[in-house]
Amino acid sequence: MDRKFTVTNLLEKAWEYNVEIRTSYITSSLTPSAYDRVRRDKLYETIKLFGIQNKLIRLIKVTMNDSTYRGKIGLMTDGFKVENGLKQRDGLASNLFNTVLEYVIRQLSVEVKSTIFYKSVQLIEFAEH
Repeated sequence: MDRKFTVTNLLEKAWEYNVEIRTSYITSSLTPSAYDRVRRDKLYETIKLFGIQNKLIRLIKVTMNDSTYRGKIGLMTDGFKVENGLKQRDGLASNLFNTVLEYVIRQLSVEVKSTIFYKSVQLIEFAEH
C-alpha cells in the first residue's frame, strides 16, 4: 500500500509541475514470468558489480543452483531442476530482481541523482512480489 501511495504522490507532483515521468511497474501478475526470465549468470555478474561480497554471492548460488523443485497438480510431481530465473516465493527474489532493474536503469544513462524540480524526465521502476 505504501508503494501505491508513493507512486500516486509522485505522479501528482509531476503533473502539477509539468514534468515528464516514465514509469515501469511490474505487478504481481507479471512478476512470475519476469522472475523466470532472469539469467542467473548475468544476475551473479550484476550483484558483483554492485559490490556484493563473494561470500554472499556464493551463498545465493548455493540456494539457487542444483535445487530440485516440485509442484502439486492433484498429486505432488516428481522433482525437476530449473536452470534460469529466480525462485518463486523466495524472500531474497524481489531484492535480486530489483537489483537487476537498478542495473538496467543505470545502463539507460538517465539522470537519477537530482529531484523532481531539477530534472526534465523522471523515471520510476520497481517490482513487487
